[in-house]
Amino acid sequence: ADKNADMAANVLTSVLLKSSPERGIDSHEVEHRLEVFGSNALKEKSLDSFLKLCWDAVQDFVLIMLIVLGIISIVVEVVTHAQDDE
Repeated sequence: ADKNADMAANVLTSVLLKSSPERGIDSHEVEHRLEVFGSNALKEKSLDSFLKLCWDAVQDFVLIMLIVLGIISIVVEVVTHAQDDE
């Protein structure tokens, strides 16, 4: 039963696509499909630069807060460490 279903699917696909499993499609059909559907290729997208990605990341509120708190932490550590040495 599965073999018959596969054969029926192959025949139906060949009829619907106007192709042959042995020969494929003829050159006239290829030209027609290119005119109707266009080329089957992806367009290349332009990528953002690394600096633009970094700038976009720095605009995030949470990242700004982490940077500010990190700077405050470093300043506090330097000041308290300098006082401990005296």
